Amino acid sequence: MPKGAILNRNVIIFLIFIGFHSIALADPLPILFVYEEKSNPPYSNGDGQTVPAEKPGINIEVLKGLEKKLNVKIRFERYNWKRCLKMLESNETDGIIEASFKPDRMSIGVYPMKNGEPDAAKRLMSNSYALYKMKNSPVQWDGKQFSYLTKPIGAAAAYSIVGDLKEMGVNVMESYTQSDAFKILIKGRLDGVADLETMADLILKGNPEEFKDVVKVSPPIRTKEYYLMFSHRFAEKLPKVMTDIWNELQRVRESGEYDKIAEKYAEMPK
Repeated sequence: MPKGAILNRNVIIFLIFIGFHSIALADPLPILFVYEEKSNPPYSNGDGQTVPAEKPGINIEVLKGLEKKLNVKIRFERYNWKRCLKMLESNETDGIIEASFKPDRMSIGVYPMKNGEPDAAKRLMSNSYALYKMKNSPVQWDGKQFSYLTKPIGAAAAYSIVGDLKEMGVNVMESYTQSDAFKILIKGRLDGVADLETMADLILKGNPEEFKDVVKVSPPIRTKEYYLMFSHRFAEKLPKVMTDIWNELQRVRESGEYDKIAEKYAEMPK
């Protein structure tokens, strides 16, 4: 082989090596996700703006587990739910976690979609809204409709169940927190509270004396999938990264990795 050809080949090999080395050393892409500052065990734990160092929640661990695989660096911040939605709308965050599907939210962010519907295979989790009422209340829910309502149903402001209840013709009183709604319930100003089971059960368990006469009604009012939503700006600038993250969430769930993470939270309130 001519000397020049050998030299050219060595140069090419060197350039290829440098290229791969540069890719390997590329800084991880920083990504900001926000989520609610109220505990939603076992999916996101702890109250307040601090992300717990230990057992932060299944969703947090699953997402952090994507960092090396996708060469990203995820940072989490916590706020009240209304602010989280506003931050998504204004592109102040790259994404928001634990968002159920509402058609009107598509104007403020992007869901994983398939054939015009949210792709449940790419969900973060599923969760149910239940009705809570006073023990001696005649109010009923049969899975399709309410009976004996004479007062509003309480629900946390900006939660998707508010719209669901209004579509059923139910008078809804929105409160800033779930605890506020339950306090109004025991004062006799509400016929019930509609809330996520994971959150409401934790409140009742943590305040057994105060809420001793509150009971949960079966079946659930709604069971929903919850997603990682991306901002429109992120979707426009980094569509492949967005798709890769959703695809990886599906792979983690279907591979059994999700179950291994969830096992650590088996003793936590459900």
